[in-house]
Amino acid sequence: MVTITDKKTGVSTNGTTVDNYTPDVNTANDYYPGGMEMPGRTYTSGTPYRYSINGQEKTPEVAPNTTTAEFWQYDARIVRRWNVDPVIKAYESPYAAFGNNPVFLIDPKGEDTISINNKGKISNIISAKGNHVLLDYSNKQIQFNDPEYDTELINKRGVKVGDQLVHYLSESETKEKVDEQGTVYYRLMAKVLGEATPLGSSFYVQALRDIKEKSYKEWDFSHSVLGPLVNADPNSNLGKSVRSRGRTYVDDYKYEQYYFFVFGNTNKTYNLGDAGNFMWGMAGKRSGFTWIELKSGSNWNEIRQGRGLDSDADQKAIKSGFEMGGK
Repeated sequence: MVTITDKKTGVSTNGTTVDNYTPDVNTANDYYPGGMEMPGRTYTSGTPYRYSINGQEKTPEVAPNTTTAEFWQYDARIVRRWNVDPVIKAYESPYAAFGNNPVFLIDPKGEDTISINNKGKISNIISAKGNHVLLDYSNKQIQFNDPEYDTELINKRGVKVGDQLVHYLSESETKEKVDEQGTVYYRLMAKVLGEATPLGSSFYVQALRDIKEKSYKEWDFSHSVLGPLVNADPNSNLGKSVRSRGRTYVDDYKYEQYYFFVFGNTNKTYNLGDAGNFMWGMAGKRSGFTWIELKSGSNWNEIRQGRGLDSDADQKAIKSGFEMGGK
């Protein structure tokens, strides 16, 4: 690992113009897989770099080749933590780190690492405290759309190896399922005629009424599409039934903790509620609504229900769906 300063040195072949720049190297270190520095393979030209592999801060005042993170003290010489893992696992030492595989697994805070296979089922869990890290079948990290809340959902659910955690939907499958729930044709017609024309303006007002109505029915994708898709049973202890605007649904907090979705070839996963927002954004795009219209409509819906502005996670999910929603 090499660290450089903000300085750079110009290199010139003719003594007049600068052809390129060379970096000012501050430190250079070679490490064994567990993070121990290789003897005789270190270089320092200025202030020693405070951090080791995984971004963990070195603690030479404690012992050589040790680092500290939010949830542990780690000894790179033996690839073990000094403190006991707060989550005891029958199949692994409470002092183990990185699932005994520091080459493929990362753990910058001493937090959970959950690995899934190509079907979305959990193949391995390295348990600890903190927001979870999710790795796919090729050991690439999948980002949670709402890391803290999604970690809370998984913890409340409780997971084990073999559980179905993630469901994959290709981009074409997602668009097909969105289109099956209908389109707000008046928005497309208003766009063709021009919103400033009398007829176009009339169609636009009707489009706003239609999207408001559909958002509580067909376009409530968490319940109209995704729940049934994964055979979610609203009568199976997933939460109390709630009656709203002529329909009955289950409390989202209980409902969504059981399922996560990855759409297309992305590296992000969404809980059931956010996945519904993703598909809502896609549906809006495919009906001709602009991003500003969808963002404003989503915020207004939250304000109308007394919850303030829409959350960042909801907005990110809607925006991602909108961006994937092109023909």
